Amino acid sequence: MFDEQNITAFLIKTNNPIANINLPRLINKESSMQAANPAFEITRLSSMLGIGSQGFKFLSIILIIIAALSIFSGLTANLENRLKDLAVLRAIGYSKQRIFKIITLEGGVITFLGVLLGISISLIILQILTNSITPLSKSGVSFTLTKDFFMIISLVSLSGIFAAVFPAYRSSKISVAKQLSENI
Repeated sequence: MFDEQNITAFLIKTNNPIANINLPRLINKESSMQAANPAFEITRLSSMLGIGSQGFKFLSIILIIIAALSIFSGLTANLENRLKDLAVLRAIGYSKQRIFKIITLEGGVITFLGVLLGISISLIILQILTNSITPLSKSGVSFTLTKDFFMIISLVSLSGIFAAVFPAYRSSKISVAKQLSENI
């Protein structure tokens, strides 16, 4: 009925849980065929991917730290160029607290726009990859909002605002007279 040369795979269902364990071992031992238990293989694959996901978490933490340092260095470098402008604002009546709020808000806006741009680009790339790679489209890969996603967004936002605090504090402490008297 079947030509043995053309059979490359077949599925065997068992009603007995013991047979689920023993049958693949027996087939692998007693014949030239190879048996695989789908539940076992999926568990093994998940454990292998678990190591990779831990690596991605570590990588994302490093990227968040780099982003915070980038915001910090950018605002600090920008502060050096704007000291005279901030001194003028202080001279016309802005309080130290208001200058602090302005610089902190600037860091927050930069962080918010960066998060928004990053999410947008990620969603576009996911859509392009899902449409162009057949296994991804067949597997039903999609973006889902999870607790981890919101935790990462919150962590990135807080680190961006925190990175802006030191330059904001430094800018609120500038000497108005010194800055305005230089290079006259």
